Amino acid sequence: MHACGVAALLFGACSHGPSVVYKLDKDHFLDDLTIFVEAVQGDHVDKAMQYLSPAERYRFEAIGGAQDSLVHHRLKALRLSTLARRPTVKLGPQGLEGIFDELPSLAVLPTSPRGDSVTSTNMPGDLP
Repeated sequence: MHACGVAALLFGACSHGPSVVYKLDKDHFLDDLTIFVEAVQGDHVDKAMQYLSPAERYRFEAIGGAQDSLVHHRLKALRLSTLARRPTVKLGPQGLEGIFDELPSLAVLPTSPRGDSVTSTNMPGDLP
């Protein structure tokens, strides 16, 4: 093995070592996440679902599928900048993971004193 390769394994010391691999992985993650969000925003949900891992797609299917109007509305409420900062959203070996857990709750709250209803976009667990 090349001496620099040994040093990289032991210490991460080479300029083409782990930091470059991390950058490539992060770039790939951001590319896939950007395409996912753009597809959802452009009403191309089927295309967006292709970027998710099979397990993540299954979770969406279990609540009615991404074509369900409420699920689609919740997906459109997701923001790229928010998803990119969440430690649970990541690029796994089979696609994006952790997006389902970031879906906002779109519960309708009781009417306000003016008589109109208020829609909440709090995160799951914040509202019953």
